[in-house]
Amino acid sequence: MGKDIAITFHEMMVDYIHESDWTSKISVDRERLVVSPFSSYISSEGEIEISTVKVYSKEELKLLEKTLKSHWKIKRILFLYPINDGYPKVLRLGVIGDLRDSVRGTAYTLGAIADSSLYYETREKWSILFMDKYSVDAMRRFLEIHGKVLNFKVKEFQLPIDVLSKYEFKNRSLFTDREVEVLRLAYERGLFEYPKKNKIEDVAKELGVTKASLNEVLRKTLKKIIKNIVSSLDDYFY
Repeated sequence: MGKDIAITFHEMMVDYIHESDWTSKISVDRERLVVSPFSSYISSEGEIEISTVKVYSKEELKLLEKTLKSHWKIKRILFLYPINDGYPKVLRLGVIGDLRDSVRGTAYTLGAIADSSLYYETREKWSILFMDKYSVDAMRRFLEIHGKVLNFKVKEFQLPIDVLSKYEFKNRSLFTDREVEVLRLAYERGLFEYPKKNKIEDVAKELGVTKASLNEVLRKTLKKIIKNIVSSLDDYFY
């Protein structure tokens, strides 16, 4: 019997200080500026970031507004409104950020298929899943240019293709017809093998889409697969 074919994943885990982010430009006691991201996603205009911000005085609120309006990363303020009266004041903030400085945007441009993040004071903790080591290396270079990498680890694991057929995502209803088409062609063209048998740009051209669009469809499809089997595949992760 030949060697089983498996999809290799590279999980990048990093502690990071994003020195070019707008929060680093506010000259107040960092213990008094609390930014808690609520959600973030990529749009055609940029990265939409929705968060809650706590300020302790009217002066700090004015400084926050001034920084948001002047920082190069902030393309547009969607909203900034208070949740409570008085101080400390908690505000809901929505902005569209420049993708050139976006950790999440850069990760998906490099082919990431999933991510998670935590924010604590000035530190960000990221876990980003890639399908090749070259993307991990490129992501690390981006982080080192735009901030300070405090801790960096990469964990590699494999998901055997023949294992996938045993789980419930075999039900076609979990996927759109387009997702099935893209996943099948990506597999047939060897995008999941190392080294890849074809360039992702060539497969995208064959499908009539951009490289970014192909990466996005693959990311969403593989995320569905992982979500449906991860609880049953602990032995493959550790």
